[in-house]
Amino acid sequence: MRDGDDVEGLEGVFQKYHPNLVVQAAMRKYSPVLGVDLGDIGRTNYLRTFSLAREAARSGASFF
Repeated sequence: MRDGDDVEGLEGVFQKYHPNLVVQAAMRKYSPVLGVDLGDIGRTNYLRTFSLAREAARSGASFF
């Protein structure tokens, strides 16, 4: 499983805490000098944000 695809972990957090407000402010940032695949970082950030938004909607959070 790729990092960021841990949907089961997200489900557990939402089941335990039942948040009404979910804020997604995190984003991985790497310098291109490090030779990191920027496309992969974009996909990972997209997948994490989408998974978080989907789980927030499933759990009934009022705000995302």
